[in-house]
Amino acid sequence: MKTHWRSVDYRIESLSQTIQELETAVQELRKKEKEIHWYYGLWFLEEVEHIYGLAFIALQNYINSSIYDRFQNLTKQYLKYKIGKEFNNSGRTKIELIIALANYYKHRDYP
Repeated sequence: MKTHWRSVDYRIESLSQTIQELETAVQELRKKEKEIHWYYGLWFLEEVEHIYGLAFIALQNYINSSIYDRFQNLTKQYLKYKIGKEFNNSGRTKIELIIALANYYKHRDYP
């Protein structure tokens, strides 16, 4: 049986590696939280925000690249974000949540 090149997910390995490394970074912060007496929740949240932001951007890139691989364009890609199960009765899919969080991180303003 032959497999068409577009039906193979050749992006998942690099995404998995990226997420694994970001998880390692979060675990290092958890270790820091336990070892340093003045390092507490707010310090952790301040540092971990960037790690999670990068994870959502990596997921967004994976989603958009996969859409392009499948449909050969990104026309009305927001309609493809609706494919999937609704997340916690929110009226949105998990994909829409990932895209929203990635965009929030990329476009947020700091005072």
